[in-house]
Amino acid sequence: ARLGAYQYLIVARRAAAGRAVAPAAGAPATPEATSREELLALVTEPAGRVLEVGVDTSLEAPEAEPSAFDAIVLRNALEHVTDPDELLRALLPSLADDGVLVCSIPNVGHWSVLEPLLAHDRWACAGEKLPGHRQLRFFTLTEIRDLLDGLSLEVVRLVRNESAPLPPDMGALVELAVTGGAERESTASALGTSEYLLVARRSDR
Repeated sequence: ARLGAYQYLIVARRAAAGRAVAPAAGAPATPEATSREELLALVTEPAGRVLEVGVDTSLEAPEAEPSAFDAIVLRNALEHVTDPDELLRALLPSLADDGVLVCSIPNVGHWSVLEPLLAHDRWACAGEKLPGHRQLRFFTLTEIRDLLDGLSLEVVRLVRNESAPLPPDMGALVELAVTGGAERESTASALGTSEYLLVARRSDR
C-alpha cells in the first residue's frame, strides 16, 4: 500500500487523554561511519592550514582571509544544514586556489536507509547517532556531483565506504532497480555504499 501511495491526505484531531503512543519501530542498521582521521587522510598533499567543518566543530563559515586554507574538510556537515549550496559558497573564498575540498556524504541509496523505509515506513538517519543534530538532507551521488558542478568544483577522487555491503537476501532491491532501467553493477555498488568520500578541486584551475 505504501509503494502505491503517491501522497497521503491526513485529517487529525487531538488524541483522547491517556491514549497509548504507538511503539517505535526497531532500530535500523547503522553502518560504521568514516572516522575523522580517515577523512583527514584524504588530504594527501601537504596542507599548511586545514579547516574542519561539521556538527562537532561549526556549521558556519569562519571569518578568515581569502585563500587562508589549503584544505576544507566537511564531516557530518552538508546533511545537517538547510542549504548546503549556501554553506559551500560561504566557505569557498577561504580555500586556496589549489586547495582541496574533502567531504563525507551519507548515501540515501544505501540498503540500511531503504530497508527501514520500505519495511517500517521510517527514515534511518544520522540524527540517531548524533543526538541533537537531526539530518535535514539526504543525498545521492548524482545530487552531490550536481551541487559541486554548480560551484565549479570537480571531483578528483571518490572513495566508497563499503563497511556494510548489501546482504545477499536483499538482492531483490537490485532486481527492482534493474526492472526500472538501472544498470545492475552500479546499482549493487550504490546499495552497498553507506557513505561517499569526495575530494574536489576548482575546475577552472
